[in-house]
Amino acid sequence: MIETRWKLRGMWFAGLRWEADPEGEDLTAAGSEPTVSVFLHGYLEQAGSWEGVAQALPGLRIALDQRGHGRSDHNPPGASYLFADYVADVDALLDAVSPDRAVRLVGHSMGGTIATLYAGARPARVASVVCLDGLGLADGVTGSAIVDSDPVSERMVRFLDGSRTSVPQHRPMPDLLAAAARLQATHPRIGPDWARRLAERGTSPAPPASGSPSSPGSRDESVVWSFDPVHRVRSPIPYRHAHHIPLLRRVHCPVLSLHPQWPVFDTADVALLEREIPDVRVETIPNTSHMMPLEEPASITARILAFWRATAPAPGFRSP
Repeated sequence: MIETRWKLRGMWFAGLRWEADPEGEDLTAAGSEPTVSVFLHGYLEQAGSWEGVAQALPGLRIALDQRGHGRSDHNPPGASYLFADYVADVDALLDAVSPDRAVRLVGHSMGGTIATLYAGARPARVASVVCLDGLGLADGVTGSAIVDSDPVSERMVRFLDGSRTSVPQHRPMPDLLAAAARLQATHPRIGPDWARRLAERGTSPAPPASGSPSSPGSRDESVVWSFDPVHRVRSPIPYRHAHHIPLLRRVHCPVLSLHPQWPVFDTADVALLEREIPDVRVETIPNTSHMMPLEEPASITARILAFWRATAPAPGFRSP
């Protein structure tokens, strides 16, 4: 596993890279270039959340820290985070790592949504998609258990009022052990070693508190999460099925949609979106809730590998 950086669209992006094992399984067609697999994490997560899954799969694998997450750059002050930018970042990454061949995309939650949006916008660039609980965001107008039905006008007013009065900040944690403990409290099935690795990669030293001088010889070990706290500001622009469905209909590659046993999304929303994908297979991973890659990495690896074996490589993309 190698820490990697790319300059994409004027920003520095970080990520993890696993090289292909020369003695490992080859899932590419005879005589063709190897297919790159790109992993996209979920909201407030980071590339390290894919370690348990990606390390056991064949081929060249890349897990991206999406903008404002992990070790990638944050947006400039005052800027919001939009799905269109996440999708454009994937486009730029593929130009850098696989300019002449379609890739396999694997996305969890927000990353799954981004993977399907990209596969619809650039169908020739994607050989297959594995979507882990990434279809099911509630329509921002009709509302459901996940997203309420606030009028867009009220959301815009609250967004403007919040932008005027405060700048989001993280609350410091005492040290890495505290950050790891918080991860384990949120995700009880993560072991202590893995929780510490996620905390090490997903935190930064806490900025000095204003007006609080440090004592000579003292060592401040406090940390904050490395994702941009602006992510916690609710967007004034709601997610709409009407914007997603036309792109789902344009997805030409095979798609594997993996459900958790204990879903958080409304199953009606999930089914509505899955019906729009021309070639979709649906499976459920036992003993999982939303954080599937962290809870059952071995089971997910097995399902992905079986899907990759069963789906023929798509023809290589050629740049115009």
